[in-house]
Amino acid sequence: MPELTPSQIRDYARKWMNGTITPEEKELFEQWYNQPPPEAVEWKGDENEFSLKHRLFKEINAKLKTEATVINLNTRKRIVRNIAVAVIFISLFTSGIYFWLRSTKPQPIAKSFASNPAKPEVYTRYVMLSDGSTVILHAGSTLTCEQAFNKSTREVTLIGEAYFDIKHDAKKPFIIHTGNIKTTVVGTAFNIKACSDAKEIVVSVTRGKVRVEDEHKVLAILTANKQVVYNVNSLSTQEKKINAMAVITDWTKEDMDFNSESFQSIANELSKRYNVVIQFKNESLKQCPIKAYFNGTESLNEVLDVVCAVRNATYVINNNKDIIIDGEGCN
Repeated sequence: MPELTPSQIRDYARKWMNGTITPEEKELFEQWYNQPPPEAVEWKGDENEFSLKHRLFKEINAKLKTEATVINLNTRKRIVRNIAVAVIFISLFTSGIYFWLRSTKPQPIAKSFASNPAKPEVYTRYVMLSDGSTVILHAGSTLTCEQAFNKSTREVTLIGEAYFDIKHDAKKPFIIHTGNIKTTVVGTAFNIKACSDAKEIVVSVTRGKVRVEDEHKVLAILTANKQVVYNVNSLSTQEKKINAMAVITDWTKEDMDFNSESFQSIANELSKRYNVVIQFKNESLKQCPIKAYFNGTESLNEVLDVVCAVRNATYVINNNKDIIIDGEGCN
């Protein structure tokens, strides 16, 4: 099995994206991918995990669309499989440490997420709000909001923990209420932990700028990789510098780490997280093993693109809810 250094992994990744990787390098790269992933590998880099991940996803999605229209089926299957490999390691890069992470897609939801008083949910969910903002809601947490954001502000109330990626709208600030704390943003990504019985409320920012305040004053103005901890009892605050993506994805990737799991078990996890129904047109696909790692903040389309590509499968989404997966199977 190959023992590639972090610099070789990054070099091979960029060569693959540029189409300049040699057959020998490609073989080493794919052999390395099939090994169990390390929990952490360190190197110094100029581009952080967040910006690199999104840049590469954009390039890969564009390449997928291009290849779909100009090559025959067999060639496309080969290229799609390679693209899947590239997508998997996108989650690895960060300025100081890179981690194997996990993935997903959205459904419009109105009032309460991931917590029914009569029957509490026990899994993390990915949801899309009416304005296009997305939320990863930790299992057992509750997010309430209006059916649509028709006022001058977009306001929600959170009990528990959630990761927000807010769609920019300068005319309508997005406000999250957590107890006596109000967090205001225009367009950014951040995590809030505010459990009902907790002594602290924690706000961590991955990008953009966030204002945190109570009923009387502004408590903190946070930018990327900054965190504020608010003590509910003493009403005091503490700001600190953190690796926000590393902290946040520790919980968002739960149940999105697929190490040679069956396609059926992966489909079950995705169905719960994204509130969709997934069926297989070809029954022989269900037991096909898949290895893929996501950070848990991706859309369902991004996840399906990867897991289907690994098995040379295709998928169709009907009514934003029903998904049919088809392919040759692995028997």
